[in-house]
Amino acid sequence: MPVDSRADLNRQCLRSWERILSKLVATDGCGPGEMRVVVDVSDFGGSVRPTYSEGIGWGMLFAAIMDRPGHSTEGVFDGLNAYRKHHMTPLGFMNWRILANGKTGSPGVAVEADENIAMALLIAHIQWGSPGRTNYLWEFRRLSCALLKDCVLPGENLLKPGDTWGGKDLLHPANWKPAYWRAWEIAVPEPRWALVRKATGSLIQRVTEMSTTGLPPHWCRDDGTQTKAVNPYFADYTFDYDALQLPIHNALELAWCGPEEAPEAAGMNAKIAKWGKSNPEMATSKIRDGYALDGKIIGKNRSAAFLASFMLATASSKDDQAYAKECFVALVKDEPGDSTYYQAIIRLYGLLVASGNFPDIPAWLQSHPLPREFPKQ
Repeated sequence: MPVDSRADLNRQCLRSWERILSKLVATDGCGPGEMRVVVDVSDFGGSVRPTYSEGIGWGMLFAAIMDRPGHSTEGVFDGLNAYRKHHMTPLGFMNWRILANGKTGSPGVAVEADENIAMALLIAHIQWGSPGRTNYLWEFRRLSCALLKDCVLPGENLLKPGDTWGGKDLLHPANWKPAYWRAWEIAVPEPRWALVRKATGSLIQRVTEMSTTGLPPHWCRDDGTQTKAVNPYFADYTFDYDALQLPIHNALELAWCGPEEAPEAAGMNAKIAKWGKSNPEMATSKIRDGYALDGKIIGKNRSAAFLASFMLATASSKDDQAYAKECFVALVKDEPGDSTYYQAIIRLYGLLVASGNFPDIPAWLQSHPLPREFPKQ
């Protein structure tokens, strides 16, 4: 993506990470050696400073990536991982909502969090190896296998939003991460991840065709249509704070393998870019935090997360680089310190993908074959 210099992107990645590390990584409510990522606003349940498995997943992922000479992040990674293992379900996933006092606020699994945890463990093995106190490779393979066993719809090969909930009538585009699955096909090794990737690619293509803007929904059925859920949250069919992750996931896959290998990701992002570039209401000063799939603005607030999503959608569409740069400039003006929990997380995720600092895991695995046998713990 064209910016004044590669250093601009690197500098913004570092500032965003330092903001997360100083403001959101905490030890209160933790056991010995543990760390957690706090939600810095009261959540929908009214609890103060809770932790979501989502935050642990992103925190572990960022810690694994942001390690650099003289500034080791392995201790942060291990602290977050210890907290994660303290709050696991019997099937090996993390309970999704933990209160500030360390008690479980809401049991159950949010699969997108465990996907990030699995990828973080794989990157940790690449960064630091697995001969020490924690066998990152063993933990990665155990979790990725559990995701396949308990969270993939048999026959349809689509990833559910949870282990014991969700299904063909309730799917969550935020957890469609084909780039990850490309890596896991090699690293587990498990060819079934290719089936999940291909089935999800077909659904991404259908969602793109159904949306006049290319924007994906918060929740959908296995044919891309709106759910019939009684709960309004699960019936939401708008481009919201969760749905905005998918264009960034698409951009990561395109960075790793290109549009020829990932035509569904390319198609969605190109359609979003074409709509955004041609729509006066999508000027960066007017971007808000929510859209109907026809492009109507339904959000009221400015949002670093939405800026990051539109930046990556357009940056991965070669004809729309100028608009991508406008989004980046606007994103830089939204200081990391002004971002709340989720804004800060998505801001850094988008910057890591845009800057190329999210490592190309499949390429690394091709040149550094892992042992095929399941490592011993």
